[in-house]
Amino acid sequence: MRHPPGSSALLPHPGGWPTCTIKRDEIEARVLVGLTERMASPDAVAKAVKAYLEENNRLNQARRAQVAADCKALDRIDRSMRGIITAIEDGMYQPA
Repeated sequence: MRHPPGSSALLPHPGGWPTCTIKRDEIEARVLVGLTERMASPDAVAKAVKAYLEENNRLNQARRAQVAADCKALDRIDRSMRGIITAIEDGMYQPA
């Protein structure tokens, strides 16, 4: 909702009663400064990008380690199954 230039806002006080009136333009200017200088500063963006890359790399490394472990387990199972099939084919398997 857009307010006319020069309109004002009452800021609440912890006690519940408004204590001061600030022009809406001043509030918008303060918010804009906070967003551009603090939240979107080059340092803040660089830190966020660095943290994202570090976490992404950590997750990729964990995923690769899990894939390697899964492949190892699958190979072990495959060898066991081949051994059982060979035993059955050679007649070494006796049903109980």
